[in-house]
Amino acid sequence: GGVNPLCGPHAVRVARWLCSVGLQANAVPAPEFAAIEVEKLLWNSVFGLLCEALQQPASQVAKAHEADVAALVHELLPVALTAATEAIALLGQAEQEQALTRRLCAYSAALGGYQASVKEWPWRNGWFVTAAQARNLLLPLHDQWLRQIGR
Repeated sequence: GGVNPLCGPHAVRVARWLCSVGLQANAVPAPEFAAIEVEKLLWNSVFGLLCEALQQPASQVAKAHEADVAALVHELLPVALTAATEAIALLGQAEQEQALTRRLCAYSAALGGYQASVKEWPWRNGWFVTAAQARNLLLPLHDQWLRQIGR
């Protein structure tokens, strides 16, 4: 649900067409699109990992494990931002990290019994592992949770 962000040379036309058939869409500038995608990547990677490790749905993880969510966001966000430098202005501030964690948890709380998991490894959690290694960054919490699920 929600508004579908679009970016690129045909974004405005595609957004108009989607709106004409009853779907919410909006053309956004590239930096805003990058920030939205970083947030989406973080949700998939953090909640997939925690839901699988804790064997709990996203809504329960959001309510009972917000500190774990915040710790993983804190650890993974710098890796994502080094690759999506345009998003730094939108997400890179330390005080914004708390707001990001709150948005991720609020979204998850609305999902009811949906239990995410670690999947699409190459471009989610696996991407973080590879990107961190390439930048000589350590991900001790992420690695610990990955070991817990046998990765």
